[in-house]
Amino acid sequence: MEELNKMHPNVTDTDFVKYCDKPTKTSMFVTPDGLVELQRLVSGLINNKSPGMDNIGPSLVKLVFPAICFPLLHI
Repeated sequence: MEELNKMHPNVTDTDFVKYCDKPTKTSMFVTPDGLVELQRLVSGLINNKSPGMDNIGPSLVKLVFPAICFPLLHI
């Protein structure tokens, strides 16, 4: 938590309690999104944003989306 406070000084221990009120040490469940939601998210990416450390920019993700959409849904 100390490192997180250095990176985000306004974050406190109690902020996490709001979202994770019951501790789970061994697993976490995230509701899966569907294809329509994934398409909406990818199409909303701004093309002129720079790529991250992986060097994959938004325009490339949009270009290859038809080939990667179903594998992404299963991650």
